[in-house]
Amino acid sequence: IDRCRSVEASMPRRVCYYLTSIASGQRLAAAENYDRRTSQRYASVLYTSDRADDDERGHDKWHLIGSGRDGHGYYIRNFRTGEYLRVQENNFAYLAQGQPIDDSFLFKPHLVDGSWSCVLLQSVCYGGYLYGERYSAASNFVLMTRDLQRCYRESLWRVTSVYC
Repeated sequence: IDRCRSVEASMPRRVCYYLTSIASGQRLAAAENYDRRTSQRYASVLYTSDRADDDERGHDKWHLIGSGRDGHGYYIRNFRTGEYLRVQENNFAYLAQGQPIDDSFLFKPHLVDGSWSCVLLQSVCYGGYLYGERYSAASNFVLMTRDLQRCYRESLWRVTSVYC
């Protein structure tokens, strides 16, 4: 029994990631942002001060899960809710329960200057890049753009590792 306890104590803690918009300083989050028409939840961007209480802790922590197909694509899964990030052709990023079923869940990182501290996250399915847009204190979304001429800075993300 003592041997088992020492093994448990030495198990590494699980790593999560913050995905932070370089332009705004907001983090990608799985917050309450629901579209009743389509029965889907939008992905959001939030400042850390936007979190109301401890109940929302972890909504801005993500797992990056390699697709296993080409080694360059990742599924982005929320630590707290277990939902996966998914984009649709309407350019909105949504959160989906269950296992990824197609390439709309898959993102390819493009490291700017070879570093995860500045990354473009490209949808494998649609070719657009993720960016966060805040319309008001209560309304903010993660969208996709194909026009990096107009939205380059807004499409840059910093990926930082943290313990879950």
